[in-house]
Amino acid sequence: MNELHDLFQLVINTVGVFCYTMENLPSLEASGAREIASRLKSISGGKVLDICTGKGDFISTLMQTLNGYERFIGIDMSRKDLEVARKTFEGQPVQFMEMDAGNLAFDDNTFDTVCIANSLHHLSDPGAVLNEMKRVLKHGGHFIVQEMYQDGDQSKAQITDTLEHHWGAKIDRQLGEIHYETLTKKEIKTLLETLEFQELLVLEASRYVKCLVCPQRFACENPLNEKLIDDFISGIEKELKRLPAHKVTEELKAEGEQLKERAKITGVADASFLFFIGR
Repeated sequence: MNELHDLFQLVINTVGVFCYTMENLPSLEASGAREIASRLKSISGGKVLDICTGKGDFISTLMQTLNGYERFIGIDMSRKDLEVARKTFEGQPVQFMEMDAGNLAFDDNTFDTVCIANSLHHLSDPGAVLNEMKRVLKHGGHFIVQEMYQDGDQSKAQITDTLEHHWGAKIDRQLGEIHYETLTKKEIKTLLETLEFQELLVLEASRYVKCLVCPQRFACENPLNEKLIDDFISGIEKELKRLPAHKVTEELKAEGEQLKERAKITGVADASFLFFIGR
């Protein structure tokens, strides 16, 4: 809470209440999203395994971007999310399975492509999960990791997103879920480098590939867009409602209110992320 309060005060002291510059927030075209999309377009996915698939969002991205694929398998521990995913992808070559990412029920060298998106900080042992992913990947196959990071040269609007994510992680932990603060760039790179791929391409971006085809893609270029801020504030309120009344602490409520006020000043933008393609 003290870190959030100090950052909040720093923003007020530095930019004032109604002043904001976007010099550190690149446009969609300059964000790195198109380069990632181009790299994915060169990959024939074959049989694809998506780890911590949730509702299948990253599968949707790969379906639109890969240079063809045979089929997808998405695994997760959330039955609720998997049910949503099954309905979303009904009739498509996608299978969803409830499975522990640290103990994959697949033989060695099974998949042509394995991937995980924005989930390393949801794992108690990310290194073990990455090793399991490598085990089930065919020799010469593609290993794809997308993971947001908390440091680096990010705009104040992006830092707001990171702080909200860390606050939401506290709520998840109150509910007994595994959710830690996002990792640093160095921590993420170290995890991937220990896998010792023959090739490892590392890209950085501030917008996601899915943004390239989103009807509202240009609205997000202004962090002070009124709808973005309203949605952010609504999200804070919804998060608190997930907790039973006796678990809603004064500290959590105060942090939530500070985040709302911060968003009105800095605006809101997705935190930057690293994108790895290994072989």
